Amino acid sequence: MGLYSSVFPLLKSFVILFEMKEPLIHLLHEEHIRLFKEFLVCFIKPDVVMGAKSSSRLKKLDISSQSNQLNAETMFLGVKAQSVIRKSTKKDFVVVDAYTLCGKVLQDKLPLTNPLLQSLGAIQPETRGHSKTLSYMQKLPTYATTVLNEAETEEYDQEIRKFHIDNSLPEIEDTRIDHWW
Repeated sequence: MGLYSSVFPLLKSFVILFEMKEPLIHLLHEEHIRLFKEFLVCFIKPDVVMGAKSSSRLKKLDISSQSNQLNAETMFLGVKAQSVIRKSTKKDFVVVDAYTLCGKVLQDKLPLTNPLLQSLGAIQPETRGHSKTLSYMQKLPTYATTVLNEAETEEYDQEIRKFHIDNSLPEIEDTRIDHWW
């Protein structure tokens, strides 16, 4: 229980972020990745986590492999869990098993490779000017096929190309994404 209460703030900050009144769908994929990496680095070697540069690599990362895991002394435990573990003789197995089980659930349940969420991340003004962003934005109409007719789809395709090179667009700064657009 002590371990869970120490890791809980990671999950809580994720939930609190998306309880805001402003639309944040464009951040959802990025925040899933951040949440998963922050959880992994509690028990997986940082170089292994950083080596999984794409969401598909994170999805395939073998988190149960001992060669990818930190040793018990360097795993994040938190104050409460450390006091419980000092009294236990099975400390290594319990902590590793708890982290591995939770990590596998997150790995399986988080939509780390969801193409719609990846594409929605491209509507962030900060991402414009990159060919990958253009590619993601081009895919957006395919996820909502009844929203745009053929002529509107063509206009949309031209508009997103202009978006990538328009230097007169305002900075987003503290503006809500829906107000900026």
